[in-house]
Amino acid sequence: MNDIPTPAPGQTPPLDPAYVIFDEAVKRAPQAPCTDFMDKITTYGEMGDLTRRAARGLQDLGVGKGDRVGVCLPNCPYYVVAYYAVLKTGAVVVNFNPLYTETEIRNQIKDSGITVMITIDVNAVYPKVAAAVADTTLETVV
Repeated sequence: MNDIPTPAPGQTPPLDPAYVIFDEAVKRAPQAPCTDFMDKITTYGEMGDLTRRAARGLQDLGVGKGDRVGVCLPNCPYYVVAYYAVLKTGAVVVNFNPLYTETEIRNQIKDSGITVMITIDVNAVYPKVAAAVADTTLETVV
């Protein structure tokens, strides 16, 4: 079942970026379940498509190699999409806990220098993120 080759002793394993490993899984098993969230199964093929589209959207916003992109999402399929989409652009994922206070979010934005934040439109999270646009490096909330 495991078709991942094991390096021989003393041999260095391949150091592919995480998004390349994800893309290989999408190609190898597009119909296989990738996430099962609240009784909704998303296949690797579907997740690969969503990730490609999200990466394109981020690139259209100007996100590129070396940029830092905040991801302030709960544990859900949207997180998987956002994580791999950011990596595909060459940017760096900066994780934010959606349970952080507005002050904690603002301080982490200032510390990390992100300009784009991906979050969810729920009252417990979005207002805390949106409030930081006025006085931090954050320019765009997706």
